Amino acid sequence: MMGASHWRIVSEVLLPASVPSIVAGLRVSAGLGWQSLIGAELIVASSGIGYLMVKGQSNISTAIVMSGMIAIGLVGVVIDVLLRALQARIERHRR
Repeated sequence: MMGASHWRIVSEVLLPASVPSIVAGLRVSAGLGWQSLIGAELIVASSGIGYLMVKGQSNISTAIVMSGMIAIGLVGVVIDVLLRALQARIERHRR
């Protein structure tokens, strides 16, 4: 504070302190976004993993439904792992 400009306070104090919370929020929102996308595909889409699962359900094809579930889980895990790696990298950089 002692005579520092507004932009210096923002760039050297506020932004570095808020970045871990921003990345944690991105992880949560990415998971919720992925969940919402699949839910929307299950209801009204004409393409995508959710649509494929609905078609597999109507054709009584357990293999298609299970494959879709595994694909959804794997993509979710990949998104989370990438954002965790970003969070860890930011934490290392902060120290």
